[in-house]
Amino acid sequence: MSPSYPQIIVTGDSISQQAFKIGGYGAALIDAYQGKADVINRGMGGYNSEQLLKKLKDDFQWPSGGQTLLVIVHIGTNDATTHGIQHVPVEDFTQNVKATLQSLKETQPNAQVILLTPSTVDMAAWSALGREQGMPSEFTDNRSPEAAKRIRDAVLDVAKEADVGVVDVWKLHDDAVKNGELKTSELFSDGLHYSERGYAYINKALLQLLNTRYPSLSPESMPEGFTMFALYGNESNPEAQRMVKIFMEKMETIRQAALGNTK
Repeated sequence: MSPSYPQIIVTGDSISQQAFKIGGYGAALIDAYQGKADVINRGMGGYNSEQLLKKLKDDFQWPSGGQTLLVIVHIGTNDATTHGIQHVPVEDFTQNVKATLQSLKETQPNAQVILLTPSTVDMAAWSALGREQGMPSEFTDNRSPEAAKRIRDAVLDVAKEADVGVVDVWKLHDDAVKNGELKTSELFSDGLHYSERGYAYINKALLQLLNTRYPSLSPESMPEGFTMFALYGNESNPEAQRMVKIFMEKMETIRQAALGNTK
């Protein structure tokens, strides 16, 4: 049996689940790691940090086969609700994320972990959508940028204490709005979930983080999971050997340039 491809797991709430739509960071990772690693969607819409932690402890669906190299955790958007069953106080959220990192360390000891913070929220758009859908106000008028920022700050604190990589989505989006690149409303598809433009900032930052903090896991550094076309079935062909040498030299030049190692 052929060995399985290594795996990258993306988990969290609906923000991570929907990141596999066109333009999301899940889709961007699939593109970047094509032929090198399987990028797997384990986002769970509506979940908060308590539920994610329980899932990891009880019955998280880890894929069988290949080694998990990286787990990307994007949680906190629902914890940041101001009331209701999804709400989790900041202090409890902090402990949940710490426990999540410990659980991942125990179950996936060879995997690196990256945390993503929540962003802000367009309250007017989110509430309007809820009213349009006939949802009770307790499901639509329970979010605020201030509450989201408190959760975002907690993620940054945990990442610093645990020394794990983090993408500050809040700052990426806030800076983009302040710089006049787009309006807050354009970050979202419905006031809460990200639009393609909202995801685009994360895609770039996430790949940059992989290149700088975890260079061995960057797409450019990882080997392909299959034998090179010129070698497969051509092991004794001199022309194939010559082609491979040229190709590998060129690819190494490209890889070094991507890592910033230019002469």
